[in-house]
Amino acid sequence: MVFDKLKAKEIKNGKLADLVRRAQNLSRGELAMYDKNYDTLFALCKRVLQLSKQEKEWYVYFYALYDILYLNKRQSQQKEVVKYAEIYYRDYALHMDRELPNYPNTEMAMLNVYIYTLIFEAYYEYYQIDDAKMEIFMQQYKQIVQKYGGQYNYYYHRDKLKLALIYRDLDGARIAAHDFLKYERDIISCYICAHDPYLEYLLLSDQIQQAEKLMLDLLHKNIPEKHQWCYKYCESAQSDRMYKNILYNCRNAGNTKAFHYFYEKYWLSLPYESRCASTAYNFKKLLCAYEGCFDRLEDDLRQAEEIVQDEKTDTTLDVIKSALNWWAYFILLDRSGIHKVKIELPELQMDEEGQVFSLAVSAYMEKKANDYGRRFSQARSGFKYERLKESYQNCILEKKDISK
Repeated sequence: MVFDKLKAKEIKNGKLADLVRRAQNLSRGELAMYDKNYDTLFALCKRVLQLSKQEKEWYVYFYALYDILYLNKRQSQQKEVVKYAEIYYRDYALHMDRELPNYPNTEMAMLNVYIYTLIFEAYYEYYQIDDAKMEIFMQQYKQIVQKYGGQYNYYYHRDKLKLALIYRDLDGARIAAHDFLKYERDIISCYICAHDPYLEYLLLSDQIQQAEKLMLDLLHKNIPEKHQWCYKYCESAQSDRMYKNILYNCRNAGNTKAFHYFYEKYWLSLPYESRCASTAYNFKKLLCAYEGCFDRLEDDLRQAEEIVQDEKTDTTLDVIKSALNWWAYFILLDRSGIHKVKIELPELQMDEEGQVFSLAVSAYMEKKANDYGRRFSQARSGFKYERLKESYQNCILEKKDISK
């Protein structure tokens, strides 16, 4: 729930209290309420931000900043995250330490750590954040955790692990994974989601049996009792989502053997309806294409159009992966015997029947991935775009016989 730790009745300004109360009511229940009511919640939080600053209600103000970042992170509106990060930096320097003593019984100090985790989610996948800026941010992140985080060091080490993973830096990932496990007991967010980077590390380091055990432990609720609450809310706790996520991590890690192992043993064990659901997006649609399922081709084509239209709101790495998904998808579509499709994409010419060759769409998506991949590789020396692209080739476009 938005403003979940605030008590509206304790806020002195009546208008501010009413805004907080309305935001809370709109976000009660499942996390899906955040997405369903995003536009209204975002507008309410911005009004709370403005009024709380005017009234000098600093705990409410920084809480509003946190919720604005969280709402936009869920919607992949990363440019908004970057924008409000700059507002946070400015007002943190002006007000945080001076005002903290006035809010002794609140989580105002810990909000700084939570906010850094959300800013990290945007920064580490953005080509506009180059090596130098990323390094400065991670140093600040470490200082914030040490200053305000108390025992919650796992946030920082989890994110250090995620950064090492996009570079496929095995040595850096090994160190970060060790530190993550050292602070594993302190996890207060979703235990399942918190372990997703560690799961990818196991695949990067080719510890397939350990990855399988961790996946099954998470799926079958074999985790500490104090973390069982997350099964009530976590969207990744269902078998179809869990299996999809591990295949996604196999591809990210470039572990072709693990991809085919988990695909054959677990993904294909799901009912056909679960594997090829109409609500599938991006990577799951690619898995459908890999299986030869194009039952909802028209929906897929419209989504491919939307991905291109919305690319400016996504992080660089999201755009790269989405474009590579569709690059491989349209190759598989052509292999299935569907050589032309009706799709409208910028700069892509249609024939007199309004159709485009499937392989032309694939080449279009490949070029987009290559362009963004080049930008990201130039900004981040550790990122090797061709290795990521190769993992699509090996995992998706070249079927392997895992029995050999």
